Amino acid sequence: MKRWFLVIVVGILSACSSDEERFVQEVFPEEVSAIIEEPSEEELAELMREEAEPAVFTALNIDKPPVDKKVTATGEVTRVTEPGMMGTFSLSTDDGTYTIMNLTKTEVEEGSKVTIYGVVAVEKAADGTPTINAVIIE
Repeated sequence: MKRWFLVIVVGILSACSSDEERFVQEVFPEEVSAIIEEPSEEELAELMREEAEPAVFTALNIDKPPVDKKVTATGEVTRVTEPGMMGTFSLSTDDGTYTIMNLTKTEVEEGSKVTIYGVVAVEKAADGTPTINAVIIE
């Protein structure tokens, strides 16, 4: 009796596994990639350029600025506080001065004209200017 019980259990389990296998093959055909492709850095940069709006000093120089808003600004680098990646510099534009947190590998020099693309930071800089976290510097 135990042998018959064992044979039945093995038969049921083997039937379940083939049903599961067929189900998985139906749901995930071979031509479908199991890995979701992430956008490339170039695609993300292009998306930032398309979505960024020109920075307006009066709209960003408030107590609660629009955090994570995508902005762009063009101006002259007037002061480099900390050079390199994760450094900061001041960007003087036609409508005001911004503090830029450099999240890129691009080195900037005082007196150079640059265009930045980035997001508005949570807090203003120590000197009270609006801060933008730059992810692209041209």
